[in-house]
Amino acid sequence: MANRIPFVAYFKVVLEQTDGKRFEIWRSRQKMASLIYADLMANFEDTFGNLTLPGGSATWSAGVDALSTLYDSVAYKPQFGDSPDILTVVGFFNNDAVVPYKNTKPVIAGNEVWLGPATGAPGYAPFADPTTANDTVCNALRTAFDDSITSVIVELIRLEVNGVAYGREARHFPRRAGSE
Repeated sequence: MANRIPFVAYFKVVLEQTDGKRFEIWRSRQKMASLIYADLMANFEDTFGNLTLPGGSATWSAGVDALSTLYDSVAYKPQFGDSPDILTVVGFFNNDAVVPYKNTKPVIAGNEVWLGPATGAPGYAPFADPTTANDTVCNALRTAFDDSITSVIVELIRLEVNGVAYGREARHFPRRAGSE
């Protein structure tokens, strides 16, 4: 069995066009979150990794014969200020374990200076650059999401892999092979 690398993915979504009523916008957000969850359970789960459960729930109508209108979904956050509507997926990616950072950094503790792992956010110092292996896992995870989410158009805006954040308010996404 492969090791599992923790991740948190943030997707920007554009909601369906509505009349602008708050409840319709809320239902549109719940529908997208539920569709993404269904896509990930069908295409991502057990093939590329697994999701942490429960991811959230939405009340999206299933019809008059349904015993409950409560559906599983990913977590969603409404637009606020300049932050767009964001859906959040948390889980573990199937891959061999990798060391996230290249070097060690000095840690001051107990009136002594020790060399410790270069972790912590934000890791903008040169000694806290991510390893090439972690960048490769990031690209593999991005490709897995592109292949798995098919029913809704989403944009991956931030991805935290093994404690290293890529995308919005973090490091640039690593360049994919074959991209210019």
